[in-house]
Amino acid sequence: MVKWNDKRLIFLYLVVLIGIFFLWKFIGPVVLFKNVKMSIIKQNGTIDNLDAPRVSDFSEEYYINTINFPDGSVLHHKDLGNFGYSADFFINFQTRVEVLKSGLYIFQIASDDGFRFFINTNIIGEFLTNRPFATNQYTVMLNKGLYDFYIDYYQGYGLLGVTAKYQHNEDSRSYYIGENSPYFRFLRK
Repeated sequence: MVKWNDKRLIFLYLVVLIGIFFLWKFIGPVVLFKNVKMSIIKQNGTIDNLDAPRVSDFSEEYYINTINFPDGSVLHHKDLGNFGYSADFFINFQTRVEVLKSGLYIFQIASDDGFRFFINTNIIGEFLTNRPFATNQYTVMLNKGLYDFYIDYYQGYGLLGVTAKYQHNEDSRSYYIGENSPYFRFLRK
């Protein structure tokens, strides 16, 4: 019979706890809150600006945790991996946000190629044509409450990527859209 205070059992508990710690430290939490709806439309033909007529070859929908597709040659999410798209597609991102603290918020939208960023029905910013990966920054006053965020993005040809971040003007830390913080809580729309 094994006793709870047996040295071998205590050693086993210790090894298991250390293993769990290292898994958590290097892999991170397994649960990802996927509150951002991502609709991808593969264009039948080429795209040279965000307002080009959409002629769908096919479309797909996913729920993702953050808008974090770093600059590269294929649509690759930082946490979720490759989506397999490389040219001539549109993406519409949608999420609902509960603002927990009123104040000025700084939004940084980086893209290669163009985008349009809405809060509710108001256009906050846009870049409509081809460009290399670059960032636009917008400052917006938000009060406590619920808001709908939309980002329309397109990729023509060449390298691609899109990331979207926010930060409260009194805090130096920024968060990806979709990432909960002391300021925002993201909800499925």
